[in-house]
Amino acid sequence: MMAFTLWRVLRRNLTTVLARRLLEMDERFREVSTEKVGPRLSSQLVRLSDQVGNRVNGHVEIGLSRGSHYVKSPYHSSTGL
Repeated sequence: MMAFTLWRVLRRNLTTVLARRLLEMDERFREVSTEKVGPRLSSQLVRLSDQVGNRVNGHVEIGLSRGSHYVKSPYHSSTGL
């Protein structure tokens, strides 16, 4: 009985997560197809600040680094040429 209850809770949570993701994808698709770059960029920055931003002295900081997840562009020149 307990396993069945846990399965129902898991299924409900999964459905909720998937529904949210689908709504986010729908919103982003609409933005890409209807809005200019500036508003799209600002909307994405707001979403990003909500997800990974840290509040510091009344503002939000988003840490960006060139750590292990940084992919060097094939067009990048280390000589600056």
